[in-house]
Amino acid sequence: KNLFKQDDINLPTLNNICLKINSKLGGVNHILSARCNPAVLKRPVMVMGCDVSHPAPEARGLKPSIAAIVGSVDPKAARYEVEVRVQDRTHNEEMIHDMKQVTKNLLLKFHAANKGRKPEKIIMYRDGVSEGQFLTVLAKELTAMRQACKELEEDYQPAITYIIVQKRHHTRFFPADNNKYRNGNALA
Repeated sequence: KNLFKQDDINLPTLNNICLKINSKLGGVNHILSARCNPAVLKRPVMVMGCDVSHPAPEARGLKPSIAAIVGSVDPKAARYEVEVRVQDRTHNEEMIHDMKQVTKNLLLKFHAANKGRKPEKIIMYRDGVSEGQFLTVLAKELTAMRQACKELEEDYQPAITYIIVQKRHHTRFFPADNNKYRNGNALA
């Protein structure tokens, strides 16, 4: 349906499909140039991201929520492994119930892909958490992540940065000087 527009190929959609296929086959779509590589990537680091997708309101209690968690497995944080969990349909909550095992699995995949090295730091980008759930989700999921590290090796305690990402925040940035695009947006 989206691939053809008015009997012509929709190139952006085709490009997006090709990027997804390449990624799923283990290819690398994007990397930072050496001069832009942040200092945090100079040491072994795993960048993780997760979200929980919930059913429509009329299907709550009937259909489960799906939790998806990814973790980088290469030094450039460009290749990712994924863990997906079907959550208990009676709760439909934002908490990822199997976070300890998910983290453990991703750490083992990182270890295997990096000749036995473990990440010295884990950076977690967590989406979909409302302000009222911040502390609960942070406490339970961060604790589960630390337990996963400890189960792999008793004294393994990588630094963990846990960032909760919000999209509907109504925060706007404006340039203090004249560094802006013609439409008024701040330069990237």
